[in-house]
Amino acid sequence: MPATCVAYNCRIRQKKGTGISFHRFPFDRPELLKEWLKNIKRTNWQPSPTSLICSAHFTPDCFEGRDPRYRPKLTKLRFNAVPTIFDFSDHIQKSLFAARMPSCAAIGCKNRKEKKVDQNARYPEKPARSIHRFPVSDPPLLRKWLQAMKRDFIPNRQSFLCSDHFTEADLDNTDEIVRLREGAVPSVFDFPPYLANCSVA
Repeated sequence: MPATCVAYNCRIRQKKGTGISFHRFPFDRPELLKEWLKNIKRTNWQPSPTSLICSAHFTPDCFEGRDPRYRPKLTKLRFNAVPTIFDFSDHIQKSLFAARMPSCAAIGCKNRKEKKVDQNARYPEKPARSIHRFPVSDPPLLRKWLQAMKRDFIPNRQSFLCSDHFTEADLDNTDEIVRLREGAVPSVFDFPPYLANCSVA
């Protein structure tokens, strides 16, 4: 009998040639397992040693040795990978890879890109937080960002960090658009316990 993904509203079954891989739950890492279960949101349910979740519920940067800018052949999860893509609505998504409102790339951060402010409004308000793209044109600075956020991945053109991960000294608020000061590196994170002693080279 083919394996079935345990995620809510997911009907994907294990089948050759689909490009979908299946993954067991991290029972050997309780804190990471807790993160998985929190995101899966299944009440009164605990996974068994044979429970599987498919690769459609992980972002591309959760997999080893793949470039997240392209849809990869998903096989091996990174040590700190957490499933984040789910359909909790009453209707199944047309595609599990459908475009979504981009979210902050920091581990555990749920902040999403806010709608554009209407500058023609009588009293336009600034967004509650600003977003900042990765310094991909400055490799040494980019490496500092990735080390600070404990993520080893290749940011794409939509990847960003929200202003919650920078100190006030890192931000230039003198203009209508909040900008990062030169050389600013994110330093404000709330890492789960399983990442406390992890580092990115």
